[in-house]
Amino acid sequence: MVERLRGRAGQKQRRRRLELFPVCAVCLAQDPSIVKATDEIDHKIPLSQGGLDEDENCQGLCFYHHAIKSAGEDSSREAASTHPLWLKPSAIPVVIVCGAPASGKSTYAREQADLRRDIIIDMDEIARGINPSFEGIWDRSTLNLAMRQRNAMLGSLKHAKHGKAFFIVGAPTSAERMWWAMKLGQGSEASAGAEIVSMDVPPEECRRRAIARGSDPKDVDTYLRSASFVWTAPKPARKKLGIDADGYPITSEGES
Repeated sequence: MVERLRGRAGQKQRRRRLELFPVCAVCLAQDPSIVKATDEIDHKIPLSQGGLDEDENCQGLCFYHHAIKSAGEDSSREAASTHPLWLKPSAIPVVIVCGAPASGKSTYAREQADLRRDIIIDMDEIARGINPSFEGIWDRSTLNLAMRQRNAMLGSLKHAKHGKAFFIVGAPTSAERMWWAMKLGQGSEASAGAEIVSMDVPPEECRRRAIARGSDPKDVDTYLRSASFVWTAPKPARKKLGIDADGYPITSEGES
């Protein structure tokens, strides 16, 4: 496997490549009118799979598309954490969009976000990037890959330098919502805090929307039942399983 440059030489190489690949290659290919600046220099063929550390094998990617690409390269089969305790505060403002299935969380985020600058972290969107035929029916493999990449995107927020992040999560209880807000928004003065937006749509309307889009309306009832439970914050994991493809911890037994 080819070793990437480290230290000052690696920093110099990264700066040069950021100038060479200033915009996300995937954004540019999908819609030239909505293009984001490069956040990560990506090797088209990963070094771990025999790719060369040369400009011809590189491209610029935004946080979102870098995470999606990493999902396809991640060979780990360990379960990802639903509530990663290792998260650090975000360096940019975070809007946590909560609510029942089919309550309009994704629509709200896209309407509020500046799609050229902001980051939208949406499990459904991540899943469609992994599997283009995804229609809301989760299998274990897709769920694990999407969760792992969601966590990687959340972890990357501590390095973000522009825009806002819109994080879409069900979080039916106020305790869980506050957990996410404290995790992503509390900390250094660089953190601009986390805002919580709750999509308070009547259950009957959520069920109607779910049926219209081909989802199971029973998911709405499951969400409402969960909202009446007492949510307990996860405890630190007792077992560390290693590091995932994006350099974040994989843990089990204690995180739920």
